[in-house]
Amino acid sequence: MQIADLHVHTTASDGTWQPEPLVKTALDKGLAMIAVTDHDTTQGVSAVREMGEEHGLAVLSGVELSVDYNDAEIHLLGLGIEPRHPELMDVLQQLHASRYDRGRRMVEKLQEQGIAVSFARVEELAGNSLIGRPHVARALVENGYADTIGDAFVKYVGKGCPAYVPRYKIAPAEAVRIIHAAGGVAIWAHPGLSEQDELLPYLASHGLDGLEAYHSAHQPHQVSHYLDLAMRMHLLVSGGSDCHGPGMREQLLLGTVPFPLEEAERLVAACQKYRCYN
Repeated sequence: MQIADLHVHTTASDGTWQPEPLVKTALDKGLAMIAVTDHDTTQGVSAVREMGEEHGLAVLSGVELSVDYNDAEIHLLGLGIEPRHPELMDVLQQLHASRYDRGRRMVEKLQEQGIAVSFARVEELAGNSLIGRPHVARALVENGYADTIGDAFVKYVGKGCPAYVPRYKIAPAEAVRIIHAAGGVAIWAHPGLSEQDELLPYLASHGLDGLEAYHSAHQPHQVSHYLDLAMRMHLLVSGGSDCHGPGMREQLLLGTVPFPLEEAERLVAACQKYRCYN
């Protein structure tokens, strides 16, 4: 059975994957398709797609947006989007500015605690990528405050930690609308992690297309639960590992969620009603 992984992060946001090792590792693991779904950016799509074309791996463009509804944070994947769609670019630019400010505020909180990390160095580590927590974490590792990026998350920049700063988020209905405008399908990412099933009717009423039933953090009963919900509500099903790359907190997750390629192709076909460009 050919398989796909429709939830992968790169160095364009908070992952450690560069295009070439990502594509080669995906092929080594028997994947036929991956989706690049970085947080709040599509900057990583083009290079991975070019590398995929060179080596025979299908690469679907995507993005992961954080949304907020009644104090509940959930994530939506836009799969099959046009990466450079003007309206999407406008929204992402707003999110980029908020990420920059978030990184600066995290460094300020660290400095207030006597931790010698400079924002200038965080900017250097980010390079052309969006500033994210992994860049702050790398600066902490460089200066000897943590052994690994994962260790820095646990000690300093993870949720609930001393230097954590919440992300700016957009409303769910607006996120779905933007994904559709960019030609993609809107998928609720890892719904089992948020445990906010009561939001599903609201999301569905605003055009949600599907559920990421298959996810590396979902237990078997959760997979069954969301497959059943998707069937009852006539929603698409997606699946992905949510891999952030080598050196992150989790094991190397790429390809650990065997999502059938034919199901991935069904998602791609569903994009046509939104004039998918892929």
